[in-house]
Amino acid sequence: MKVPHWFSPNFRAEKITFFVFAVLYIAAICIHDPWFDEMQAWLIAKTASWHDLLFVLPHYEGHPPFFHLLLSLPARLGVPWQIGLRMFCALSTLASAYLILFKAPFARWIRLALPFTFFIFYEYGVLARPYNLMWLFVIGAAISFPKRTEKPLLFVFWLALLSMCHLFGLAVAGGIAGVWLWEIRGIFGQKKWYSDKRLWCLAGLLAFAILILSWINPAQQSAVREGANWLATVERFPSLLYILPGDVFLTDIYKAVAFPSTFFYLLLEKLLMLTLQGLLWWILFSFLPKGKKEYILLPGMLLLFVMSFYVARHHIGIFGMVFLFAFWVSYADKTISVTPSMLAKKLGKWVVLIGLLVSITWTACSVYHDIKYSSFPGKEVLSFLREHQLDKLHIMGAWCKAVDDGCKTNPQTSFNNFGAEFAFYANKNLIYNYNYGSDKLYRQFTYTTPEQKEYDFAQWRKIGLPDVVLSKADLDSLFEGENLLLTEYEVVYQIQIRLSWKMNIVEYYVDNIYVRKDLLKEHHLEPLEDLLFVFG
Repeated sequence: MKVPHWFSPNFRAEKITFFVFAVLYIAAICIHDPWFDEMQAWLIAKTASWHDLLFVLPHYEGHPPFFHLLLSLPARLGVPWQIGLRMFCALSTLASAYLILFKAPFARWIRLALPFTFFIFYEYGVLARPYNLMWLFVIGAAISFPKRTEKPLLFVFWLALLSMCHLFGLAVAGGIAGVWLWEIRGIFGQKKWYSDKRLWCLAGLLAFAILILSWINPAQQSAVREGANWLATVERFPSLLYILPGDVFLTDIYKAVAFPSTFFYLLLEKLLMLTLQGLLWWILFSFLPKGKKEYILLPGMLLLFVMSFYVARHHIGIFGMVFLFAFWVSYADKTISVTPSMLAKKLGKWVVLIGLLVSITWTACSVYHDIKYSSFPGKEVLSFLREHQLDKLHIMGAWCKAVDDGCKTNPQTSFNNFGAEFAFYANKNLIYNYNYGSDKLYRQFTYTTPEQKEYDFAQWRKIGLPDVVLSKADLDSLFEGENLLLTEYEVVYQIQIRLSWKMNIVEYYVDNIYVRKDLLKEHHLEPLEDLLFVFG
């Protein structure tokens, strides 16, 4: 009888590594304060109606409700978010790490280091989002890949799960399925080709993909539609190519993608980076056998196409899933061999070693930032509001961030700064102009029409000047005054927001809490004199 990996004496290093990984990972998720994406997912799972969760929100959130449905189990049973929000993501991340350590067909030193890299451990591990599940499903598809002919349903099952996580997961699964279809194209010349079970499985996956696309098709008032810009889309495609594959494990120039209009690198810098990225592509393909390079090319091109319409910096790591799948299925196939050139071998080993070290350094820096800073100090702010009984007053949230001066020129009244963040910690809505004070606690990603703005302003005016204002609200436009925030209010608290990325704090800004001057004495408040700098 074959001895299971866990009990084999040959896997002592893997067992020790998995134990160390589990301890460090659990410590990291306990230290981590949720970011907005995590709060939003929990609030949807907990407070959205079943109808909205299944049939409305997918058109605004950009992915099927699979992740929200999983979270709804603990959320609606009263499990604390500290456990419920992290439960499924922790299980999937630990399972992914285990499978990489004990099942991946890579050299031992690569297997032992890979689970600690940035996107596996932190960005798609510590942060509770659908991407945690995507790692596991990609690995499941890679493990079932060798028997895809005998068990096509199992292989397609993992691709279907991947598709259910996110639109980007659908792109990856579609690319993998497309390459597989090309590989078996010879059956179309055979008799009764239509009875091949592989084709039926692929046809079912295609029908499922069409269903998902209709399920998540952006609604007319979705914020994604309002932000659509064809020029930015065209610019973003070559920018994505420019940062790949380096940004997955070595470089950090994502701003070329996020802000193509401010992509002002010097010509020499561009040439050096293009040379580096070209070298990385050459090394990648040198270590892939003939017939397997397509498992990077087609899924990668589909990802590039989808991300050209919408991308954030954390999405770049999904290309890492594509690379992992392609190399996994290549090196698991013992019937083929890879013969890279001597130069590629030497460079490849150094690139992998340096890439692993750099990525693990990113992980360490991110965890350090979680220890040192709070991304959003919700518990502390809520304690301050309750201590001074401000939570019982009329609180208005600004409809743009402190770093954005768009309140006057393009007021997005459907957006509310800190509405979801406070609701997450308070377990109720504290802000009267956030979802009109309803029990719907999640943010609704809709853009504001002129008619909606006029309606919102009219409703808010009926209440009069708010007692408390969160962030830099444009009270002048709302109440037709002049410098109302400066003349009628005092800053009594400052919220420091910090979001980290790899080795840096990439978003740091300060938001104020204002209280009307005539209420200061009653609530035992003193104006802050030493104010931190506020952008904008």
